[in-house]
Amino acid sequence: MRAASIGGYSLSLLTPISSAPSHCAVARRLLWAPGMKQYLAPFLALLTACVAAPTETPDTLSDPTASSAPFTRGPRPQLLTPIAIQTDVAPHLVLFREGTGPWRPAQRLKATTYEAMVSGPYTVAVLCSLEHGPYTTLTSKTLQDELLVQSYCTFEELPLLVSGTMVQPGMVNLGNAFASSRTPSWTWELPAFPGAHDLVAASADHLLILRNLAVTGDRSLPPLDLAQQGVALVNAPVTVTNPFPGETLGGLAVLRTPHASQSIIYRGTLPAKLPPGAALGPRDRLDLSVRSQISDGNTFTFRSAKRQVFNAAPTPVTLWDPVAGLQMGVGPSGDVQASWTSLQPHDTVSLLAYDNLGVSIEHLVSASYLAASGAHQIVLSTDAPGFDDAWHLDLSSYSRSFFVLREGATRTSFQHDEYDLSAAAAGTSASIERLRDLTPARSRLTVD
Repeated sequence: MRAASIGGYSLSLLTPISSAPSHCAVARRLLWAPGMKQYLAPFLALLTACVAAPTETPDTLSDPTASSAPFTRGPRPQLLTPIAIQTDVAPHLVLFREGTGPWRPAQRLKATTYEAMVSGPYTVAVLCSLEHGPYTTLTSKTLQDELLVQSYCTFEELPLLVSGTMVQPGMVNLGNAFASSRTPSWTWELPAFPGAHDLVAASADHLLILRNLAVTGDRSLPPLDLAQQGVALVNAPVTVTNPFPGETLGGLAVLRTPHASQSIIYRGTLPAKLPPGAALGPRDRLDLSVRSQISDGNTFTFRSAKRQVFNAAPTPVTLWDPVAGLQMGVGPSGDVQASWTSLQPHDTVSLLAYDNLGVSIEHLVSASYLAASGAHQIVLSTDAPGFDDAWHLDLSSYSRSFFVLREGATRTSFQHDEYDLSAAAAGTSASIERLRDLTPARSRLTVD
């Protein structure tokens, strides 16, 4: 057997083909050894032969400096994915956990920005203060969801004021704020950010849009007379399917324009009154929500079906009934929870509880998290380290609300369905009301 000496390395070139893989490994290492470029030609033939020779598997790599016995690679480390956590003001506490594992503090990057590194389904807990008391938000997601958790601790505060009067009873909208009156010749005042705004005013039968209104400081506008300045509204027929017995039906129309994110232009009985298509711009969007509500003295059920409409055309709507076997109460852990037997396809489920002392806790869960966990319940967990006693609910007097949302949007259609059941806990003195608008997180899920 003849051996070749290459750059101080000895390598047998007359080797049975069955032992070629080990020499191939050595040849590959030699290719990158220091000073080996000048010896490249002598062993190119060897590397060419290695192409046809069987190669070593990744998990049984041989080491030419050790014994011939292969070694097995250990388990690969889990890859961690960063989750951005953003709040609008500095929170008291930001924690996270993966699955049902232990709670850990999120890394603080800035006063209102945190980060959590996760490898799978996770929950983020943010605690902050509202004007009426402590507010805890739990958000459960997976890596298939947007890698961002936004937890709102306050409602928006707008620095400027725009004011004026309106001849007819009705509504005036500016940005996300609106004012309304049932009496004529009334005065309105709305907060605003600096910039361009579309002011939208509606009476029982007319609509007025003042576009590109410049707001650089507090501003007073001339009187609004919709009969003289606006366009007439027309009836929009609605066909409703799947109403509950005893439900009260109504309509809510919301107009979005380039400089107005949402403006209520109709709220009342069906059929709704909407503007004709000619009154709207090419970038305007008009949504009609058919709303139903029913109360039996202890529970309040609200359902909404929102659809994009055009030219006040007839709108068919099926009210959503997504959950079966819903039960709400206090679980074995002493925390408020909701459970169900079946749930139709959805985007978000949330459970909110609110006591008479101003403490509120809300848990928002994505559809992918429920699918990954196989869970049929939501728990308002308060077992996180650092969770103060003052942040717990007073279970002697509290209300709870179970909320389900689904959305679907294409280039030509839009839908948004809600189911919201609020109930006072049995045997307590809690008030019965629709709780959704009491917290910033839920109020930002929808404008209904």
